Amino acid sequence: MGKTTEKLRALTREGYLSNVIDKAPIGIITFSSDWKIDYINDSYLKFANIYNLKSQNLFGKNIISEFSDYNNKLVDEIKSLSDGNYFERELKTHKGIDNYSIKLIVKGAPIWEYDQFAGGILLFEDSKIFLETQQEENIRSSYLQNFINSQEGYHLIADTTGNILYTFGRGLKDFYIDLSGNKKLTVSALNTFSDKFEPAINELKRTKEKVTFSFQNGSSILQTVINPFFDRREQIKLIFISIQDISDKITETKRLKRETEKLEAEKELFKEEKEKLKEQIDKLKKQSEYLNKNIDVLNAEKKELLNYQHLAESVIDAVFTVDLKGKVIFWNKSSEELFGYTKSQIYNKFFGRVLGLFDLEYFEALIEELKENETITKNITVYKKEGQKETIEAKFAFTGDEKDSVFVFCTNVTTWVNEYDQLKIEEEKYRNIVANTDKSICNIDKDGVFIYVNKMFCKSLSLTIDEILGKNINDFIDFDSFGSDNFNIKSLDKNSTTVVELPFLTGGENKVKFIIKFYPILDDNLKMKYYNCYFTDITSKEAVDKELQLFSSIFNTSNDGIALIKDNHFELVNTSFANIFGYESGKDLLELNFLSLTDEKDSEKVGEYLKLIKSGNKLYTKFEFLARLKNKTNFYCEASASVFDVNNIKYLVMIVRDITEKKRSQEIIKRSEEKYRNITENIDDFLYTYEKIGNSLRPVFYTASVEKITHYTQDEFLTDTKMLLKIIHPDDFAEVKKKIRNLFKSHIQVSGEVEFRLISKLGNVVWVRNKLNIVRNSKGEIQKLYGLVSDISLRKKAELELKKSSDKLIKLNETKDRFISIISHDLRTPFSSIVGFTDLLLNDKELSAEEKTQYIKYIQDSSNSMLALVSSLLDWTRLQTGRVRFEPDRYNIKEIINSSISLMSGVALQKNIKLVQKIEEDTHVFIDKDLIQQVFNNLLSNAIKFTNEDGQIIISKRPYEKSRFIEFSVKDNGIGIKEENIDKLFNVDTKYTSEGTKGEKGSGLGLSLVKEIINKHGGDIRVESTYGLGTEFIFTLPVASENILLVDNNKTDSILYTKILGNITPDYKTFVVSNGKEALDFILTNTPALVITENDMPEMNGYNLIKEVNRSELKIKPPFIVLSYNIDKYAINDYEELGVEYIFKKPVNIRELKSAIEKSLADILDDV
Repeated sequence: MGKTTEKLRALTREGYLSNVIDKAPIGIITFSSDWKIDYINDSYLKFANIYNLKSQNLFGKNIISEFSDYNNKLVDEIKSLSDGNYFERELKTHKGIDNYSIKLIVKGAPIWEYDQFAGGILLFEDSKIFLETQQEENIRSSYLQNFINSQEGYHLIADTTGNILYTFGRGLKDFYIDLSGNKKLTVSALNTFSDKFEPAINELKRTKEKVTFSFQNGSSILQTVINPFFDRREQIKLIFISIQDISDKITETKRLKRETEKLEAEKELFKEEKEKLKEQIDKLKKQSEYLNKNIDVLNAEKKELLNYQHLAESVIDAVFTVDLKGKVIFWNKSSEELFGYTKSQIYNKFFGRVLGLFDLEYFEALIEELKENETITKNITVYKKEGQKETIEAKFAFTGDEKDSVFVFCTNVTTWVNEYDQLKIEEEKYRNIVANTDKSICNIDKDGVFIYVNKMFCKSLSLTIDEILGKNINDFIDFDSFGSDNFNIKSLDKNSTTVVELPFLTGGENKVKFIIKFYPILDDNLKMKYYNCYFTDITSKEAVDKELQLFSSIFNTSNDGIALIKDNHFELVNTSFANIFGYESGKDLLELNFLSLTDEKDSEKVGEYLKLIKSGNKLYTKFEFLARLKNKTNFYCEASASVFDVNNIKYLVMIVRDITEKKRSQEIIKRSEEKYRNITENIDDFLYTYEKIGNSLRPVFYTASVEKITHYTQDEFLTDTKMLLKIIHPDDFAEVKKKIRNLFKSHIQVSGEVEFRLISKLGNVVWVRNKLNIVRNSKGEIQKLYGLVSDISLRKKAELELKKSSDKLIKLNETKDRFISIISHDLRTPFSSIVGFTDLLLNDKELSAEEKTQYIKYIQDSSNSMLALVSSLLDWTRLQTGRVRFEPDRYNIKEIINSSISLMSGVALQKNIKLVQKIEEDTHVFIDKDLIQQVFNNLLSNAIKFTNEDGQIIISKRPYEKSRFIEFSVKDNGIGIKEENIDKLFNVDTKYTSEGTKGEKGSGLGLSLVKEIINKHGGDIRVESTYGLGTEFIFTLPVASENILLVDNNKTDSILYTKILGNITPDYKTFVVSNGKEALDFILTNTPALVITENDMPEMNGYNLIKEVNRSELKIKPPFIVLSYNIDKYAINDYEELGVEYIFKKPVNIRELKSAIEKSLADILDDV
């Protein structure tokens, strides 16, 4: 393997990834500075076989001569590597069958060492190119070729030897024939046309000369521009020659000169036209200057086109040009394909921002850096429009000496970067394996100095890496134990592995003994580089004899009986074993069968245990049996057995103990435990115990009742220390934590009690009382914690009902007081008005008929006002005291709204107010029809009162955030309400009222009555108003559920009762689930109008289903009907305690079931 390859492999961590290079999917050939091939990988041989390349006996051959048969240009490019050039060339092309072709590409790169050419590397890879893509490239190339050839003048590209490589431009054909004839075209041929040409070529610098050329059909004066192009090592790479025919220009100039001379001669004769002629001369001069400028512009444009052509042929993926502000001024087709942006999308825009690369400040810094360096290379990450991430190598260089724009050459290196990252991952993986293995590994140089150690080696010596690296192996050898003063590593065999046993000193007091394997690592010249060393700790081997001696002592002095058994017969028995079974010594049991020491009842069972143990079954290595003493009496014995093989013979090691006393104690404990378990498992409360283990309290016991209350299992509480805290309701957690912390910190309190809410596994809220008892040590530290948790949900519910009743009584009392206050205040005014005007009518005899009529009108208005006030007061007090019949049912709200509009249309017509309703058909709500009719009547009446003539009132609805409700709106464009008066609405104490737009009056109680009715239905009402623009009353009403849920695990009954429900309740949809758990999930997410459930069901029965629903936070709980085959009077009593009114035994009377369903659907909002 050659030096060049070794240098490459050094880059991959000294050959760890050499296999990757050998097997890489590209052909690789490396050669040295004298052009001799020193490495070929496996993939090149495969390419050679496929593409008919040279592959036999290439090692040591000259690469120039071996590849001279393929292509002279290829040989030249290989030679150019010594100048620091890179190249890429298509070597061969094979056409495929399925509309594609395969091209073999060879890439060359030099290898440098200390700025000296050390050799090179050739990479061979094939690329599949689809014909469509190739055709597009041909079209682009043809377009560029046509464009270049359409330019005026003659343009040549030559190499440094003078060979003209490429020619283009209009008129070039005639020029080419005159220049070359049938011979090979070279730059030297130009010398035949002008003696000025050769010196200009030899100077090889940018020159501009006028040269007279003689052609077969005449001569022309041509302006020649010679422009050499340099590579990055300042070596001339190509020579660009641009030739413009300026004969016409010169002829025109001469003509102008002649005309001028003629004019000068005639100046004396035509003095009167002097000024006119002067103007003409100036005009002609300007035209001449304009022509000169146009020629220079064309030359510059041609030069730029030549630059673009050269770049287009040289770059791999894309190239574009930007000005010094980063704005794109050239964007080729390859750039569009690489970055996904068309020229129109990016032209004259800052490319760093469009491509998401960097800002303008970063680009300006890059320009400053570029001024100091000829080129700058950056790896940039771009995201295409499709979101695809690409890594691009971008090279920045100024376009010319003016440094007014920048070329950006782009190569897509995504694949290379990904492969390099993968190689780094693989390298890191191998590094981690070595560093973290449980084997001690190190590298030692040829002088015995440690140059690498892994973690395990440091651990074995109890030293850090820094304490070992750089030190000699002799610094750690225990020479007192070794028996020599020195260990000479140079004496080891350099051609094979050497194994040595050495004692080492450690960083602690202990010493370790290693068996060390030294693996020599040689360089290319077979000289020693270093040793890979593997250390095996054999310190424990020396302790084996001591352990055997210790084992013998344990065997003979152990209180437990120990015996060695083969084929169920004793081979070795200690004294304790013999004594347990009533024998004097172990010798008395030798060769006896172990089963002879078991009672006849257990003999067969023990024999099976021994067979299972010998077969490798570890479940029965410990067992109990009834044993028999030498005197034939029985006792309980515990045996532990293990098996091992010696020369394919299975031996049992048997350890036995007399557990007769232990069994007696266990029986007592068992009876006691069973007694208390029956007690704890048959109460609804659950007990738990925590003990201090280490520095924290951990759960050690929970009774099974915990699952009844929380639906979490005992195991879940025992494995999660904080489970009980985790399920505390968030609103109660802080208070509970505070009380428990105070109890724990107190050194006086040993018990406490706290009430709080839990959230069960099913998501239900459960009220519990937790009684705590603490056991402390002498220092006051908690050692044990006992807890008793009781479900107090029913008690809390009763307390809540009691509070509701109390609040209701208080509310009734407040209602009475408000009623008396309203009567005493609001009725006094109309009564006073009536009494005053009646006194005047009775006592004032001088009143006119008109005055009497006016006074009677005042009395009528006061009476009507008093009647409206009394009616509203009676309605309001009936609602407050619950004396109004509340009979909700399923109604179409549109019919109720239409009825209110019909009722109010006469009043609205008087003010020409338009009443509009925007309610869809089949909008069903669950309401008391008469009460909601009163709501719409009051709100429409109120809106009409405060809306001007020709106004509009709109009734509409929209979805509400709570799916169980619909939001309605009554909106007018009337006079509105001032902001300070909005809070006075709905308040019976303030009775806010004002006159309407035509002086209409009100009692002030209408809106209070509306609010009470809406609240009675479980809804809310609010007002949004802008003074002078109008008012909107917004309120919610409950949706009438269209679903009935049937819960039954009997498929036949489910089908039967689904059909029955379809006939009884045709307006409802029936949903069927098979158990209580599924039903609970359905109810919590989509509360039905009614639930009909079976009692006996898997997972959760009907009783527990209703119990969980009652515990839930649903505001409107559905009514339940129970249907079951298996139900007795006790179960019926249990359901009645949960509030279930209708309980039937299957088969049920259809008429009774129909009546129960109708009543249940009518009573759904009784508790709202």
